[in-house]
Amino acid sequence: MASLQRLLWFTFGVGVTVLLFGMRDSVSQLPETHFYHGKTDYGKLTRAEFNKVQEGIQQGIRGVKGGLSIGAATGSVGGTAMDMACAGSAAAKLKVAFAITVTKDGPYLDGVAVLKQSILNTHPCVQFEFVAIVWSNVTESRPGLKSLGFILREFAPPLLAKDIRGKELRETIDKTGCCGSMELLKLRAYQLSEYDRVLLLDMDAMLVKNLDHLFVEPKMQTSLLFTWDHEMDDPASRSAAPPVHGGFLLLTPSEKHYQAMVDVVLEGDFRDSTGWAGSRIGWCWGGQTIQGLWSYYYKILAAQSESLELDPCEYNSMATTRECRYMDWERVMSVHFTWCSKPWELCGRGREPICERMHTHWWNMRKEFEVSNGLPVGPRCCQDGNCSARTYKKIKLELLPHF
Repeated sequence: MASLQRLLWFTFGVGVTVLLFGMRDSVSQLPETHFYHGKTDYGKLTRAEFNKVQEGIQQGIRGVKGGLSIGAATGSVGGTAMDMACAGSAAAKLKVAFAITVTKDGPYLDGVAVLKQSILNTHPCVQFEFVAIVWSNVTESRPGLKSLGFILREFAPPLLAKDIRGKELRETIDKTGCCGSMELLKLRAYQLSEYDRVLLLDMDAMLVKNLDHLFVEPKMQTSLLFTWDHEMDDPASRSAAPPVHGGFLLLTPSEKHYQAMVDVVLEGDFRDSTGWAGSRIGWCWGGQTIQGLWSYYYKILAAQSESLELDPCEYNSMATTRECRYMDWERVMSVHFTWCSKPWELCGRGREPICERMHTHWWNMRKEFEVSNGLPVGPRCCQDGNCSARTYKKIKLELLPHF
């Protein structure tokens, strides 16, 4: 593949330069990218070319965004320069929801704030909104979520355990995973029909690079883009497929898929040792809910073209495998603080160098959130004597308007 030979730069205003696209050292030009004009086939880009596009996006954002206001639920970097750069882009024609699900009140708003900042920092063109899928029992967290600019969409749980016909599942579903049957609230993302795509993220996740290619590349236009959770796959079960990880799910809203999965759970054919319908899928931690259900539905019931696996070392990276721990940081697109611990729970350098990279990036995003919203900058905590704080200090979210 021909390498990038020269870079074409556009300058908007005084001292603001944005990299828009490069050129090949061949007869044909490198097409203008999806990030701006929607004509690039990402499958034809080398890793170096893909990284160059990402670098250009970040330079453009840094050049024109200035201070980012957190208040609005609609995402936009703002600024005439970036508006000009994004004009006519394939991504700009889409309406995307970056969504979280909240099943109970808890101390997670710092994670939500940094997650939102990471999205603002990486997605200048796509038109998006921040959505929190909640249910009626979530009360104390609502003011904080609203002050962070999230649209609250209240839904009832798709079903209750008592409604499940299968005895095994009816008696065990509320004892599994993080949240029991309440985790099925994530299925409500399929009902956000006002959006073209919904990226459902856990609140301890963070985006590192632009993901527009997942929204617009033709081969990515499936019902579900996901990552496998190999660490939760029980070897003793001889499973037919690992569980899907529930922390990074890019889906296309569909009432058909929503209802089909609800019907699977209501039927409740979940068997001891062999999981869903004896398929050897779902016999693992959380397998009776989202992790096993999504794996069973898209592996067995839906057409194979309806889903596509993403590289778990690049997307939703948790560094749970040796391969992912030694992944080049420049290839990491998004991270999820599980094995590497959450920055607000661990004051230290992390277990591995990639954990330190994740934590450092999180703290940088936190500082940018605080500065851009006029909040006091809290010190990074650590336990090795090289910082001023030994315990975690929360973001002063109460100083935000309308908190």
